[in-house]
Amino acid sequence: MSEEYAVLSGEIENWPCKDEMCRILETANLSLNVGEYAIRIKGFDHFVFREFGGDMNSPCITAETESADELIRQSHIVSQALSAAGLKHRFEVYDGNDELVAYHHFNWPKDW
Repeated sequence: MSEEYAVLSGEIENWPCKDEMCRILETANLSLNVGEYAIRIKGFDHFVFREFGGDMNSPCITAETESADELIRQSHIVSQALSAAGLKHRFEVYDGNDELVAYHHFNWPKDW
């Protein structure tokens, strides 16, 4: 696994509103920085729930780090929070070589 860079590809089937997403993450003891259109998890510098509200697109998740191991750890914690709330989701973590290094999900089996 390459430690140089990692990125997350993720989906949530039925996005809750921003306030509900905050409640779900805070229930899992995650501290948040909440902006007008985004939720950032403190300590997970580049893990962001984006594009909430207004006339923007559907919300999305972006996450990247310089360490695949760190992104695997972070995505596992967030996946557990979403799973506890019953949110159907999937997170795939890819390392700097574009290889799948982790798959976290709730009720979303791999289709490959």
